[in-house]
Amino acid sequence: MDSVGDGHAGVRRVGMPAAQVEAVRSGDLRNALLRADPPFRPGERLRLEPESGPSLDVEISYITAAETPCALSPEGLRSGFAIVSLALA
Repeated sequence: MDSVGDGHAGVRRVGMPAAQVEAVRSGDLRNALLRADPPFRPGERLRLEPESGPSLDVEISYITAAETPCALSPEGLRSGFAIVSLALA
């Protein structure tokens, strides 16, 4: 993941299988487990980039991570990973 330098300041690029990008685009997939290095922030914009096909810009609306665990278990995720809720940007 890195920052995109084409006029979209602060947009982090994330590789994702094309089928998952299309599921996000259609609204069928709203959460994703991602490697979080560096950590994500609510409101951060991501550019989901499939191996082929168009990319998709989304915004993180909610994060569950080792640092911000869910109510059920503080040990649910290993450090360095996060479940992010995605909204179309």
